[in-house]
Amino acid sequence: MAANQDLKTFDRLDEAAVISALLAWCDEIPGLEHIDPDEALFARLADSWPVVELFPKIAAEFDCDLELAVLSEVASVRDLAREILKARLGGKQREWCCLVPINPAGSRLPIFAIHAVEGTVHIYDELAASLGPDQPFFALQSPLLFRNNVYETSIEELSSAYVRELHRAFPSGPYILIGASFGGHVAFEMARKLHDEGMEPALLLLIDSVVPGSAERVEVQERAASIWRNIQGEGFSYLSRKIRVKMGHLQEKTLWRIRMAICSVYRRAGRRLPAKLRFFRVEVAQRAAVMCHAFMPYQGKITVVRATFRDDILRKRDDPALGWKPLAQGEFELHHFPVNHISMLREPAVHSFADLLRRLLPKEVCETSSRSQSRARAE
Repeated sequence: MAANQDLKTFDRLDEAAVISALLAWCDEIPGLEHIDPDEALFARLADSWPVVELFPKIAAEFDCDLELAVLSEVASVRDLAREILKARLGGKQREWCCLVPINPAGSRLPIFAIHAVEGTVHIYDELAASLGPDQPFFALQSPLLFRNNVYETSIEELSSAYVRELHRAFPSGPYILIGASFGGHVAFEMARKLHDEGMEPALLLLIDSVVPGSAERVEVQERAASIWRNIQGEGFSYLSRKIRVKMGHLQEKTLWRIRMAICSVYRRAGRRLPAKLRFFRVEVAQRAAVMCHAFMPYQGKITVVRATFRDDILRKRDDPALGWKPLAQGEFELHHFPVNHISMLREPAVHSFADLLRRLLPKEVCETSSRSQSRARAE
């Protein structure tokens, strides 16, 4: 996933200067302090937002407005510096691709992972590493990251684009599809399209992805009883923690509204959004796409991994199967994993999740693929 290593046209001193500036800015961002230039940039982060915070500084200091898709192409501060130098060289507009090879090598059947709601694919880096060098692992980043101003999309648009990418890069299949959270919604629709083409995925794995509208309402009395039980069990530290979570949620909602208002001003003025607002709009557009999508039944098998730890004082309670079982007209398989939401893709849980994924991979298909590739190498 590293950026292009060809530096013949680059001034080494310029690269050193860019790296120095980036490292100084990283020291101001919680989680990125004292990072090494070649250290995995996203290993310390839960999402890509802290790196997007660098983009306005990059634009001001180096006269370089990077595309958001760069987020999926860089692995380290050094890679980011090289992307800045490339952008400064100008020339032909770069052509972006949704398919990102996290680990293109290996003899097994490739895994294709769909991005989460922010659109980038670094969420899968640790999983791909935990699966080992013999497991090819590709991810699909959102095409919205390539656009100047993003205002709407649909699950239909995204799933169609990704199926075309699969056919272009790996025309014969079969395909292993996995999707975390928002990615699960798109992976599900991709599986439906492939099934209609007679190319049902060898595995469709949805990771803590919830069908909108599938949750049940929790009555006030039950919520109050749950709070009281937790206070009795943990003391008032439980209530204090929940108040902090609630305050953080309210702050997020307020920030969300402010950003939406600013985006509206830019749109009316016909101006290009700054990087931070473009990244925000990608998430807004994709969240809206899920809420507008009509989920139809799937004829094949659905496998769901559900995070065990969920907030028990919200006004709604998730369906035990996260809403997917009624949509499964083939087989349905549910696994519980003892983490919060998609933390199974991060240390320390990722190695155990990789073991689970290995058990879920279709053994007969993988063996057939391995034998076919071995014959091809021999020929």
